[in-house]
Amino acid sequence: MPKMDGIQSTKQIKAAQPAIRVIGLTVINDKHVMDAMKEVGAETVLLKDELKELHEAMRCWSPTGYVN
Repeated sequence: MPKMDGIQSTKQIKAAQPAIRVIGLTVINDKHVMDAMKEVGAETVLLKDELKELHEAMRCWSPTGYVN
């Protein structure tokens, strides 16, 4: 992202709205980056090529259980 990375973004989102659930998406397959995202409040962190897992995470967190 041009102005801030996902770690900084997640930190700001969670500070402003703690109830928001964040799913981190990254192209960087690095445990340190993924751990840092979780430390600042991401529920989970997925590689951008893990679309099946993203859909499942969204379905599980949806109040209705459905995601289009």
